[in-house]
Amino acid sequence: MAQIVILLTAGTERINMNPFLVITPDKDTIDLIYKIRKELVEKQFGIVDSRAKVLPHITLTYIEEELTKEKIEAVINSLKKMDLPKSFQINVKEIVNWDQKIVAMFDPSALNQLVENFKLVFKGLSIKANSNYEGLYGKTIGDHMKIAREVKLEKIPIALELIQNTFPNKFNLETVAFIDYDCEEKDILWKKSLEQGKI
Repeated sequence: MAQIVILLTAGTERINMNPFLVITPDKDTIDLIYKIRKELVEKQFGIVDSRAKVLPHITLTYIEEELTKEKIEAVINSLKKMDLPKSFQINVKEIVNWDQKIVAMFDPSALNQLVENFKLVFKGLSIKANSNYEGLYGKTIGDHMKIAREVKLEKIPIALELIQNTFPNKFNLETVAFIDYDCEEKDILWKKSLEQGKI
């Protein structure tokens, strides 16, 4: 089982970030999302997005405080000990426009147990997580993934149709990762691949 990519600057007392715990799609789906983002710019349906290379992901834990280097290491050590489910498919309910972003929507119940398990990890480390988000949006963590951002307002209908016709109805979730807000694949703090199979 592949795991552990840790990138912490030596001697850094505080990491200026609020990281997230996420689950990422299989490589084919990730590559498709990057292709869609590039195509939208090439067709002039969207403007150049400074976050276009951010790793496609579904957020499982919103961490609501700045973490010290020591707390990040404590999180990673706890995550290493967790039993994770086998890889599985998630069904796309619909693809919609959210404020000039194209977003795939899911039934959040598909990831509820994983969200709750990770919530206990962060609670055990006295790290505030998910409460502000749930206060605003309810129990909806794990219900969406951004496919594209910065779509031109007048191009939303055609961009939405393009993605609805291109994006699969289901895809595999294969890796849990601990990432920063602007994380690309090379910047992952920690990751663990799920064993092949289904929940």
